[in-house]
Amino acid sequence: MATAVDQMIGEARGRGQSRMLVSDENLIGFRLSPKTGNLFTRTAELIHLLERVSHDAECRFSFFTRNFDNWLLSAYNQEVKQVRCRFGFDEWSRLQNFDHGWDVNIALIREATTAPIRFDAIEDDAQSDPFPGAGLLRYAGVPSDVVSAMELPERENESLSPGALDFMLQANRSDLSLESLRTVRALVIGQQDVFR
Repeated sequence: MATAVDQMIGEARGRGQSRMLVSDENLIGFRLSPKTGNLFTRTAELIHLLERVSHDAECRFSFFTRNFDNWLLSAYNQEVKQVRCRFGFDEWSRLQNFDHGWDVNIALIREATTAPIRFDAIEDDAQSDPFPGAGLLRYAGVPSDVVSAMELPERENESLSPGALDFMLQANRSDLSLESLRTVRALVIGQQDVFR
């Protein structure tokens, strides 16, 4: 980790940049509660480590939240779509080994760092800015005129429709090989209008 962080910092400084934005919703991993912990404990561990190995570079952390129940349903949808989840939502939800609300989880993450950290509701960000994430770009130091001139990209990685989700869940429960399942997944994602 330290080597990767050093390389990123060195590359930014080598280009004459004083800031770098690293953003990836899957940086912590695809599953909310794999055998290695849960999303929130892994996030706390990661930001603590990033702050420790960043040497003289200042770290700032920014997170987006959304309605917790909607977020949990979206996370479930992604696990069915991406990592062969075989459980129905209720059973999957019971298996998640973290508090099902933001307050406790945000407190855990805040305790892991002395760096500036913020949490914004994506719903609020989307209402006050030209597009979701514009506030994050300004927080990272991107000038407002540059942010305002950006074109809104098309949405990617949309949740499956209820019918497509059910079909994908049945495919996950089958004995299809991973290669065959990838083909089915691509077809389902590309043809969601077939499912009601």
